[in-house]
Amino acid sequence: MDWKGELKRIYWEEGLRIQLPPNSYRTAATVICAHVGRQRAEFANGVFPYFALVQIIRPDGSSIMEGNNIIPVLPDGRLLMIVEQRPGISFFSDQPRVVSVGNRQIDLGAYGSLEFPGGAVDAESIICALFRELQEETGIEDQEALLFRRLPPLYPMIANVIGRMYISVAYLSNAKFTDYVESDGGLRVLALHPSDVRTCIRNGVITSGETAVSGWHFYQEVEQARLNRGFLEEMQHDGYVSVETVKIKR
Repeated sequence: MDWKGELKRIYWEEGLRIQLPPNSYRTAATVICAHVGRQRAEFANGVFPYFALVQIIRPDGSSIMEGNNIIPVLPDGRLLMIVEQRPGISFFSDQPRVVSVGNRQIDLGAYGSLEFPGGAVDAESIICALFRELQEETGIEDQEALLFRRLPPLYPMIANVIGRMYISVAYLSNAKFTDYVESDGGLRVLALHPSDVRTCIRNGVITSGETAVSGWHFYQEVEQARLNRGFLEEMQHDGYVSVETVKIKR
C-alpha cells in the first residue's frame, strides 16, 4: 500500500491519528500528526511532521491487541516453555539454536523461539485468556494453582511497535503436561530447571524480551517474594503484584 500517497488526501491537524488498513498479520501502520514528529510528508494542506508507528491489532482489526505471558511452575520447580515459530529469527544466523534439556540436545530449528506460554486476549477477561492459552499451549489438566500477577502491564515501544502485555507466574499443583500440542501450527513443550533457563538467556538461546526475558525477571521477583514476606507485602502495597489461589479449568 502507498501510505504516503494516502496522506496526500488527508488534512494535517495537530494530534490527528490516522490508522491505515492492516498490511500484514495482526499489524497496521498508524500515523500521528505532531509538530515534534521525526519525519515529514506531504499532506493535503502542505508538508508537515508526523510519527509513524506499527500497531499490533486484534484479528478483526478492532483495537490494539493485548497479550498474556505466563510462567508455569511445576511442583518440582521446573518451568514450562514452548517452542514457537518466529520467522524473524531466521535473519540472524549467528544466534545459538540448541537447548539442553537433561541429557537431550534440542535443535530449535531455523525459526524456533523458546518462550513462555501466552497469546492474545480475545473477547474475554485477562484471567480467562491466561488460562485458555496456558492449557492450549501446554496441555496441562484442570487444577488449582497459586497465581502471582504483575498488575502494571508492559507497553512494548521497541522500534515504535505498540501493544500491551500482562505477565503472571502460576505455581501448578499437577505435574502433567503434553510434550507436543497441535495449537498454533504445532508446539513443542519443554520443562526446564531455572538454572537451564538462566543459562539459555545468558548464552543467547532465549532472546525474546516480551515472551521470555521479561517473564523470567518477574519470576525471579516472585521467587524472592515467596522467601521474604516483607518484600511481598511491599510489592502488594505498591500495587505491583496480586496473589490468589485459582482454579485452572477449561
